[in-house]
Amino acid sequence: PAIASTGAGAIMAWFSSAASRTGILAQPVNAAGQPAGAVVQMPGTQVMVGGGEGAFIGAVHRMAAALDGDIELVCGAFSSDAERARRSGAALYLPADRVYDDYATMMAAEAARPAAQRMQFVAIVTPNHVHYPAAKAFLDRGIHVICDKPLTSTFADAKKLAALVEKSGKV
Repeated sequence: PAIASTGAGAIMAWFSSAASRTGILAQPVNAAGQPAGAVVQMPGTQVMVGGGEGAFIGAVHRMAAALDGDIELVCGAFSSDAERARRSGAALYLPADRVYDDYATMMAAEAARPAAQRMQFVAIVTPNHVHYPAAKAFLDRGIHVICDKPLTSTFADAKKLAALVEKSGKV
């Protein structure tokens, strides 16, 4: 299996507080982009990296995630500019303690939360050069990843991520 890649600016985390919420479906693909495994139901909580104030694609991802009511945005690192990230989080009505200056801080803080309150998957909608390091970091932590396209800047990095997905069992 490999990572799902979607389309470009933020790291967002999502969570579903209702037991009836099911999340989203994702199907792993191989390096050639062909289906390579069963469709996986991803939990209903999400984090976003990028996609904050002034970024077009983050809003598109948030609207799409909200369409069926099964996904809830719970935290994020919305910009490489800390002040812009905080303004973005406030505009999205997120608690200040769930808006982070960077994705590394977000991963550490979220890992310290009780399991029922942690993010369940991440949407990476940053500039392209951040896709690989961010996706790798989240996969290394055992967190499902949805990544904007291109998945990585190089085929070699895409193959490394595919190997991480295979090893982790995450999408």
